Amino acid sequence: MVMISRTYQEILSASLSDLANSTNITKLSAGGKARSLHEAFSRRLEDAYDEFDLNLARAYVSSAPGQYLDLIGAIVGLDRGSAKAASAEATAQVVKFYVASGTFGDINNGAEIVVPQGTILSTEENNSGVKYRLAETAFLLPTAAEEYITVEAVVLGEDSHIGTDALQYHEFTGYADADNDSLLVTNVSPIANGEDYESDANYRYRITNRVLEAEAANLTAIR
Repeated sequence: MVMISRTYQEILSASLSDLANSTNITKLSAGGKARSLHEAFSRRLEDAYDEFDLNLARAYVSSAPGQYLDLIGAIVGLDRGSAKAASAEATAQVVKFYVASGTFGDINNGAEIVVPQGTILSTEENNSGVKYRLAETAFLLPTAAEEYITVEAVVLGEDSHIGTDALQYHEFTGYADADNDSLLVTNVSPIANGEDYESDANYRYRITNRVLEAEAANLTAIR
């Protein structure tokens, strides 16, 4: 949105014309002292015009980017949507530890298995691929064969969305039969509730609608 911009050449030409027409300074050829000074001033003025244009653009909803759009949103009481990690609660029965046969006690000498909070689960071996963490400590009773757990993505946003049976690996080895990888993990449903940081375009749309809503409310109050 250029409204007041002037180029270096425009500024220089106008300055030299003023000197030639209004003063006794007539030696304005390239390399001369008067011209060199005006060339320097003209470059600085061009930079200033560019900065004026940029600041003016930042003041409009239609062209303000990033943090400048956030400031406009704050004026109308509307915050930008923040990023959210994908997650699944144990009560939703989405992600679980389980054993292929028998019980948890069978792979831990008859004892309960305690998997600490923060344990990493992943879609690929060696903690690679999409990663989730255990959001709370899991207690796997020795008489049980499966236990649903609460997890959250390590990375915020939609990049951590996964399909069914994507989580197949975990880093936990604190049980007796860990050498045989007999403690298994999976997700029986997709996890797709993460949210990306709200884009400028979407935030701009919401700000515009908020302003229109306020105008409609005022008209209703007047009536």
